[in-house]
Amino acid sequence: PFYVVVNIPEFMLRVVKDGTSIHEARVVVGKPDKQTPVISDEMEEVVFNPYWNVPNSIKMAEIAPYMGYGGGFFGGYDTSILQRHGLLIRSGGRDIDPDSIDWSRNDIRNFDLVQPPGPDNVLGRVKFLFPNKHDVYMHDTTQKSLFNHAVRAESHGCMRVQNPERLAEVILGHDKGWSSARVESTFD
Repeated sequence: PFYVVVNIPEFMLRVVKDGTSIHEARVVVGKPDKQTPVISDEMEEVVFNPYWNVPNSIKMAEIAPYMGYGGGFFGGYDTSILQRHGLLIRSGGRDIDPDSIDWSRNDIRNFDLVQPPGPDNVLGRVKFLFPNKHDVYMHDTTQKSLFNHAVRAESHGCMRVQNPERLAEVILGHDKGWSSARVESTFD
């Protein structure tokens, strides 16, 4: 009787209670070459101030090429892209200085790239998890202007939600009896 549905080709999310839509929001879905999969599963978590764990596909396609051989007197790799995006390198739960890694002998996929919570975090202030084999979920975004576009196919497969704070209020209000003030107090 209570569910969240994302209509991918319509770029819209609806929360439905007893057959009536009680909340609507625009969404940004996967690009044509990284389409949002059609799935159905139970939402298990609402995570406030999330960390972003960079998936291997993004590590390889969008980070590794920018770290390519830097040349110069001693040669080397340029890890400045990590700093520009506030990404940390971790292995075994420990932070590692990316300049201490011999990237010619190490595969970036063997390291965790993590973006801590904060104003520049690509997941924004909240994410909504429903475990699935595609590792997609719904989340806030720092790119709010995308919601103004008629065609909103701009993500890597996840669904970016307009007004995610309100979605959290609707879901947690229904599921946990949380007030809007309690939801707002969880941010930070």
